[in-house]
Amino acid sequence: LLLAVLGVGGIVGQVPFGWLVDSVDRYLLVTVSVALMIVGTALVPMVVDQPVWGIVHFLVFGALHGGVYTAGMAILGAQFRGADLASGSSAFGVTWGAGYMAGPALGGLAMRAVPEIGVPLSLALFLFAYLPLPLAAVLRRRRS
Repeated sequence: LLLAVLGVGGIVGQVPFGWLVDSVDRYLLVTVSVALMIVGTALVPMVVDQPVWGIVHFLVFGALHGGVYTAGMAILGAQFRGADLASGSSAFGVTWGAGYMAGPALGGLAMRAVPEIGVPLSLALFLFAYLPLPLAAVLRRRRS
């Protein structure tokens, strides 16, 4: 059920995130979204057995996840045109797909190592590894 709710969050979150992408600094939006997702991974063990809070949590988490994709595509579209945009979109899709393929395998290994928190822990580590990228863009844009 919670995986379905996660997917619904990704779908339902497209409209508000689309509006936010056009209204605020896109890099800041990605940075805040990733930071909130890191916090969300820490909350998974506390909400997974709570029916209402689990559904709300995974709905919001799915919206944040989908929003990062939406903002990333908007950033790409704002920076490139023509063949460069096509190449960038392809590269974006390939790297996103690679994460979708590698993530479950690495999450499964983490579940074996730390059964109770393996998946949220592995997700938090990936998010921590990603967080410096949009944060660096925010800081670079603030300096110029």
